[in-house]
Amino acid sequence: MLAKYSSGLLFSAVLNLSNLLVYRWMTRLFFGNKYVACYVFAAIVFSLGVYRDYKYHEALLDQATITSLPVDDNIVKSIAVGLYVIGTGLVLAAFWR
Repeated sequence: MLAKYSSGLLFSAVLNLSNLLVYRWMTRLFFGNKYVACYVFAAIVFSLGVYRDYKYHEALLDQATITSLPVDDNIVKSIAVGLYVIGTGLVLAAFWR
């Protein structure tokens, strides 16, 4: 199943690692116009990111889920919200100057 969903992620990672070479090649492709090459390159990277997110979403839908937890759903949601708030606070504190 990993090979089924890893193609978008792998291609996106390879493209990100070789972005300088691709940028130079695309600049030549568009007759030295670096702005057009940059916009086309950005569109390609964005499109591959959307494709990767789509495949990731499909992989998440294929996973097994827990239908019922031994505790109340409101308790689980409250704990999740609390952890989210704490995590957001830690991230913001890390950027505080």
